[in-house]
Amino acid sequence: MNQPIIWLDGKFVPWNEANIHIMTHTLHYGSGAFEGIRCYDTDEGPAIFKLSEHVDRLLKSFSCFNVQCPWDKPTLEQAIIDTVKVNKFNNCYIRPLLFFGSESLLLSPKNLSVHCAIIALDITSHGKRDNVTVGISPIRRINPQAVPIHNKINGYYVNSIFAFHKAQERGFDEALLLDHQGNIAEGSTVNVFFVIDSIIKTPPSTSILPGITRASIQAIAQQVNIPIREEILTVSDIDQATEAFFTGTLSEIIPIKKIEQKEFSITNNTITQKIKSTYHDTVHGKDSSFKTWLTYII
Repeated sequence: MNQPIIWLDGKFVPWNEANIHIMTHTLHYGSGAFEGIRCYDTDEGPAIFKLSEHVDRLLKSFSCFNVQCPWDKPTLEQAIIDTVKVNKFNNCYIRPLLFFGSESLLLSPKNLSVHCAIIALDITSHGKRDNVTVGISPIRRINPQAVPIHNKINGYYVNSIFAFHKAQERGFDEALLLDHQGNIAEGSTVNVFFVIDSIIKTPPSTSILPGITRASIQAIAQQVNIPIREEILTVSDIDQATEAFFTGTLSEIIPIKKIEQKEFSITNNTITQKIKSTYHDTVHGKDSSFKTWLTYII
């Protein structure tokens, strides 16, 4: 299989030549920001899902370091489009990454060079689970008073790694993290939704990363007339739920089969399946209601 070509600091570089120095600040401290974006095959050609929103969040996340990004939004958007085009992908996962240089190991990155890599990966054969089992993690979501958690910062994902490993050690597929107050937050890299009394409920954005897919699901639910609201949810609310699902860029919509001992039907989860099918039609350009969410690659 051919290895993808990577966009690195404004140039296309072969996979094996896309290297950085071992002293890179981001490697040592987790500084930097990234995004996960999907490109889908449609009847009108490949289309990137919510490109504008993803680049907005990338730049917002990086701005937390109070360092100027050398690339503006239109440049990054075009670079992402060009990366998909040069690799001739129809269906891929895109990872833009803003990171710091190797000039110093001092804690602050303010005087360091800034770099950008854009990687596109073919996921035609991506093995996605049809459903997942979930364990409530003893690892809590990062306290919002500790860091600006609404941003997608590299170092934050150590928290997710620990939670995910704990869940797997207990025989589950995925973790459900609680926030610093013990309320339900999110999965290791996904947002969570529950169906309670025929209403879709999801934790408020207070202690989570408010996902772009999450916002899409909220809009889709309103479009198809399914009641949806943000609400503080506790572990005891899980017992009241009849359906549950995760959402994320790579995961899309994944029905939850079980959380700890609470089991959910994956054959009679009509609301989850309605959301899932509408999302599928949307990202593949088959639902004109959300056509503006797609950036077609010509």
